[in-house]
Amino acid sequence: MLKFSKYIVFVIFYISCAHTSLAQQKSLRLFNENDSLKGRKQLVVYGGLGAAAGVHTLLYTAWYKNYPRGGFQFIDDSKEWLQMDKMGHAFSAYYLGVISYETSLWAGYSPRKAARNGVVYATLFQTMIEVFDGFSTQWGASLSDVLANSAGSALFWSQAYVWNEQRVTLKYNFLSSPYASLRPNLLGNGRTQTFLKDYNGQVYWLSFNPFTLLQKSNKLMPRGINLALGYGATGMLGAHDNIWVDNNGMLMDYSHIQRSRRYYLSIDIDWIDLFKPKNQYTKLILTALNCIKVPLPSLGFYNDNGLKMSGHVFR
Repeated sequence: MLKFSKYIVFVIFYISCAHTSLAQQKSLRLFNENDSLKGRKQLVVYGGLGAAAGVHTLLYTAWYKNYPRGGFQFIDDSKEWLQMDKMGHAFSAYYLGVISYETSLWAGYSPRKAARNGVVYATLFQTMIEVFDGFSTQWGASLSDVLANSAGSALFWSQAYVWNEQRVTLKYNFLSSPYASLRPNLLGNGRTQTFLKDYNGQVYWLSFNPFTLLQKSNKLMPRGINLALGYGATGMLGAHDNIWVDNNGMLMDYSHIQRSRRYYLSIDIDWIDLFKPKNQYTKLILTALNCIKVPLPSLGFYNDNGLKMSGHVFR
């Protein structure tokens, strides 16, 4: 299992918990204007801390407990996987902040205090996992991971603080690659595993409407329709290279497969900007939907033996 798999699995779990919690409050008729804001704030604070404690306990029990531990250490993994794992860290931190922000608004916090809650929660959540990594002899705390986490948190916080909304969103999508079958124990076996573990099929996007950024209307690109800039990589069978020794002691040399970066330009949909939800429950549902880039025709720019362009990419 790749290191980043732990992050995205538990971010998805956290979003699901937040969605379920608000749904339960609605069913219990706690969603009207006469609600006690004090009760809501207590629910958000203690619920958030409880969810984080539960997630980290589950993570430690299911993952770190099975590996030897030692003194705290740092590692430099900044050059692994053509930085695709760092994109995943930024993505996770960004959405931890967004979900915490939305639930804080529901609880009655001002937008700026909600932004503060989001960045603090995202930072603490991710930092705790780095602490686990630091005490594991199999890995180590990574300063480049911390930097990626900070970048994702900063993207969330700066927009929430200045605009009280997210005009530039991080998104994710996935297409199966041919490489997972060459090393399924590392890159995944089956679509459920490869979705999380095969960096070759992942693309991370910055999605935005340039006219919305400038607070101008335009019929060519109305609100809800975005430009999306994507980054991906391919040809990766290992963190640094494509040579390894399998479980039977055989040397596997796929160094003839070129490891290369991919850049994409596409159109996207911002569901929140399109529907403009009036309540936090609906907005949370659309936020969960908004983290996935809508597959639409894209231009791909490849650096295989020089920059190439393809108009046949559907991402």
